[in-house]
Amino acid sequence: MEQSVLEYYSPNRKDFVQPYCFDPFGIVRRTYSPYASSESNGSYKNQVIQAQQEFYLSASLVAHTQYPYGETEFESSPLMKGVEFSAPGYTWNMAQNNTVKSEYLFNKQSSDGYIRIWYISQDKNSCYSNDSYQDNQLTVTVLRDENSGTGTSGSTTKFFSDFT
Repeated sequence: MEQSVLEYYSPNRKDFVQPYCFDPFGIVRRTYSPYASSESNGSYKNQVIQAQQEFYLSASLVAHTQYPYGETEFESSPLMKGVEFSAPGYTWNMAQNNTVKSEYLFNKQSSDGYIRIWYISQDKNSCYSNDSYQDNQLTVTVLRDENSGTGTSGSTTKFFSDFT
């Protein structure tokens, strides 16, 4: 468990604390929301997770939640790419299925269409395209927003990258 403490940083001049928790592989799977401590000394805080949870359950002028953290699920591969991301709050936690999901694929003309290869002319005054990428020439990262799993019309964004 690590933490960042900013002395006198909150509006009431209390310490502002950001907890960090790493798994055995050094990966942050749960991102805790920062909170204002009851102290103003800039020192290391003991029981930082308990204090953070108490803050988000009882502090005034703060949305109260039992889920003051976001989570990341990773694929089970050596690359450890994130495949699902939740935000803080009950509505956005993993169990509610209001999460951002990602998928890692290769391009397919049947689903992605013809993606043009664009070139810049030698004089750098124009662009032209004579060709399109064939299947499996691009990596595709697909992001589905929080509304994708709820039955409402969520948004999907695709990012295409070539291997060069």
